[in-house]
Amino acid sequence: MTLTAKQLEENFEKNIAFFEKGFPKLAEKFKDFKPSADLILDPDLGINIFDRKKEAFLYPGDGRLITLKQIAYWLENPSFFTLASQEVEGNEKWLHVRFINRLVKLRKEILKTNRLSLSSKVPLSLLVIGLGLGEHLKFLVENLNLENLLILEPNEDFFYISLHYLNWEELIKTFTEKGG
Repeated sequence: MTLTAKQLEENFEKNIAFFEKGFPKLAEKFKDFKPSADLILDPDLGINIFDRKKEAFLYPGDGRLITLKQIAYWLENPSFFTLASQEVEGNEKWLHVRFINRLVKLRKEILKTNRLSLSSKVPLSLLVIGLGLGEHLKFLVENLNLENLLILEPNEDFFYISLHYLNWEELIKTFTEKGG
């Protein structure tokens, strides 16, 4: 996929318009944001993010290819974390004790018949740390049975860049169509 600067700017405008409807504070923050990193499109080197403060590229090569390699590695070696396997002790009058214990019981029932895996019929909640170009998000949303996706990206520059590169409306629509 080869993108032009014009296409990136059009995508940014579409994303800002989308966020203005559902997430107006986010749209307002990033509409006139001045990043210290740039999305680089190079016909020979591919796509990358250049951090002007650090004077360094995020990826040591074509960001799309590196992301695909990272996805392949993660698919072979996924890391899961689940709820505690034992009920917590405490006063049953406390709301958090009741809810945690209900979740633990529900988890045990589900895992009696369904093993946790990426191909599981059990809907997954996925925590993604780092946005980068966002190639991994598109792949994960299209290929996994996700019920929830939580993205932690502390670098505002990377989120701003994603507004040019990703179609956030399509990504979010995947979850809103499921009632999320």
